[in-house]
Amino acid sequence: MTVNPINWGSLLAQTPVYLVWLVGLILALLRWSRHPRVSLLVAVATGIFLVSGVGVLLFNAFLPAIAHNTGTTMRAIGILIGAVSIGRVLLSVVGFSLLIAAALGWREALPHTA
Repeated sequence: MTVNPINWGSLLAQTPVYLVWLVGLILALLRWSRHPRVSLLVAVATGIFLVSGVGVLLFNAFLPAIAHNTGTTMRAIGILIGAVSIGRVLLSVVGFSLLIAAALGWREALPHTA
């Protein structure tokens, strides 16, 4: 069984999201000296999104060949896909939590005026 390691259609469809995450990561690194805590949270969050996105893309590309070569059952493949999906959801929860903390945390309160 041959493997097409890149699903070009999937990659093309997800490219705008990957570009937004990459721009977010670059901006966080460029603004690090002005806002180190916020930049750290944004950099880690966008890094999580990039790694998990590319990881799932690679997983989906190579799973059929690995399953075929190892004789994995459909049940085991289903369990593996479910586990990867749960892992990606948990990583997304961490990433979005970090973005929310970056956006809403560590701000100085405005002086109260009457």
